[in-house]
Amino acid sequence: MKTGEQVEIITKASREPNRDWLVASLGYIHTNRARSKLRQWFNKQDRDKNIEIGRQMLSKELERLSVHPNSIDLNDYIQHFHVNTTDDIIVGLVTGDIGLNQLTSHISRQLHLEPEIPPESFVPHVDNRDTGKLDAYKIHIDGLDNIEINLAGCCHPVHGEPIAGYITLSRGVSVHNRGCPEYLRLVERDPERKIEAAWQVQTGRYQPVDIHVEAYDRRGLLRDLTQIIDKENVNIRQVQTLSNDDNIAFLKFHIEVSGLAHLSKLLAKLEQQHGILHARRAVV
Repeated sequence: MKTGEQVEIITKASREPNRDWLVASLGYIHTNRARSKLRQWFNKQDRDKNIEIGRQMLSKELERLSVHPNSIDLNDYIQHFHVNTTDDIIVGLVTGDIGLNQLTSHISRQLHLEPEIPPESFVPHVDNRDTGKLDAYKIHIDGLDNIEINLAGCCHPVHGEPIAGYITLSRGVSVHNRGCPEYLRLVERDPERKIEAAWQVQTGRYQPVDIHVEAYDRRGLLRDLTQIIDKENVNIRQVQTLSNDDNIAFLKFHIEVSGLAHLSKLLAKLEQQHGILHARRAVV
């Protein structure tokens, strides 16, 4: 090719630069500016891909815990993780700079969940020195004293989740997860029965929760799972098992945990076991 000759450049929308172009010995790029621009392009592509993967990781964890994404705001954790944007947090989940369990723990604390304390400290009691009803679950009902409080059986709210109360006709106040479909249906029908509720800062007793485990059926499966649960200091109240013709076992555990961080750690341990397909919190 000589100076002055005309050339035709054919482009294709689906084509992308190759990382080999950055290898100086191959001679594709001759200026530092071009090399810098190409590096920036690759960094952006890697970041976009990591953001997508990180969002999938976080979404899966929140789904496993049955925590609605709208109940958290990653902007609340930017300062703690010393990053500039929420995307930096998401990318950190992929690169390993931020652990998923680490983020889950901070989400729990942001929702007023104290760090775990020894099991013997979780003793149901009533403290009348505070304003309002401070029951065994450590829930404050706005404007009401000495009122019966029950955790809703439809969603089994766990300490640290956003909650709200619904005044029943015969059982005092029923406390739901704010995103519970049954609660939303009730307050839409009778909005005057809605009442504000919040967890006390100090954790109360262990919270009941159901988890579903799906696994390849085998001899000793239930024994192994119960041993794992026991090692995590989780009390099992009830177990239901069912196997289908495809040799898949479905197990439902009714357990007690101290909060979301405790539950997250348990579910992660269960899913690490050989043959476990899914382990997640169950909600109605």
